[in-house]
Amino acid sequence: MQITEAGCLATMMLAGSATDKFTLEEAISSFIKVEREFYPDEKIR
Repeated sequence: MQITEAGCLATMMLAGSATDKFTLEEAISSFIKVEREFYPDEKIR
């Protein structure tokens, strides 16, 4: 499953956790896949 809408994914994960379908830790390990990371450019302020 590939989702680009982080807000929708977070809502689903919180809803599943709130209804005891899974823990947040289980949701993170199942639904989150880090493809790349972004870091701020220290030269730009």
